[in-house]
Amino acid sequence: MIKGSEFSIDLLYLVSIRNKFREFMALIIDAVGSVSVLPEDLTKFINRFAARIGFKEEQLIEAEQLLCKWKKSGISVITYFSEEYPDLLKQISDPPMLIYCKGELPADASVSIVGSRIATSYGIKAASQITDFLASNRITITSGMAKGIDSAAHSAAIKNGGKTIAVLGNGVDIIYPPENRRLYDQIIENGAVISEFEPGSYPSRWSFPQRNRIISGLSIATIVVEATKRSGALITARLAAKQGRTVMAVPGSIFSETSRGTNALIKDGAVPFTNYRTLIDELVLDVANILHRSHEKRKRPEPDLSENEKAVYDCLGTQKTIDQITDILSLDSAAVSAILTKLEISNLIAKQGSRFERKQ
Repeated sequence: MIKGSEFSIDLLYLVSIRNKFREFMALIIDAVGSVSVLPEDLTKFINRFAARIGFKEEQLIEAEQLLCKWKKSGISVITYFSEEYPDLLKQISDPPMLIYCKGELPADASVSIVGSRIATSYGIKAASQITDFLASNRITITSGMAKGIDSAAHSAAIKNGGKTIAVLGNGVDIIYPPENRRLYDQIIENGAVISEFEPGSYPSRWSFPQRNRIISGLSIATIVVEATKRSGALITARLAAKQGRTVMAVPGSIFSETSRGTNALIKDGAVPFTNYRTLIDELVLDVANILHRSHEKRKRPEPDLSENEKAVYDCLGTQKTIDQITDILSLDSAAVSAILTKLEISNLIAKQGSRFERKQ
């Protein structure tokens, strides 16, 4: 570890391998079957990955310099393994492994409000009033800080004394669109501006659709206020549905171009937003479903195992042979064989041919 560092060694390693994060997570998934790693086990996987890629000490120095630079600019780095990482975001299939943040992520439940950049007065009024209701009930408003509906939602949350999160399609140190500079500062004071893109990254055509999964992933529900048939807000809605979250849409005039997308969503099964009672009923149901899924993940009791036994058990999230287990854990094959026999007798694992796996 670098002497005198104000950052943890794990954070330094995770930032220094930021361009290889997918490979690192693949290593963990291969070993334990998921990305759920106990904090005390994280260092073990970091060391193993560092050895695999020929990690150099200079990379830690570079990571510390970057962290110091970002910290001076008010930017913090939240990793998937940090306590500050939103639990709801961990439930999606492809969560970002690093989040760059300016401000402080609110702890309250979040609803995303998205829509057309070219919003009508009807859309602005609807977004503002829906946000007023949610903010007054301690619901954080998440959106993308774009022109139109996004900006209206952020502004209404702030005006109401609520919390709001802006998920950017560029680095958190770049204000886009530039005319939202004042709103950007207000969001940081009343919540957070976040991004999975490294500071200094400029927006691109693909970066906005990519960030949309984070907008919906942070939220118990997504409300589309106005959208044309080709609006990016429809991408957010599709992602929210895929993530198992409630999707609502504000119905609009059949003569309005900016309502074609929302009316189509309702036709395809989105919940039409017609009054606050509907919103309350949907949010209560969605929270209940999310809590149930979280409970299902946690309800299986952890077996009482020694350190090596637990390492072998955790390794069997996917089927593996004895040779694969010994290579991954650097344990003696005879010891691994004995542990597998004990786990099998204890009905914790099953053998399929020459491979072993955990019982569900």
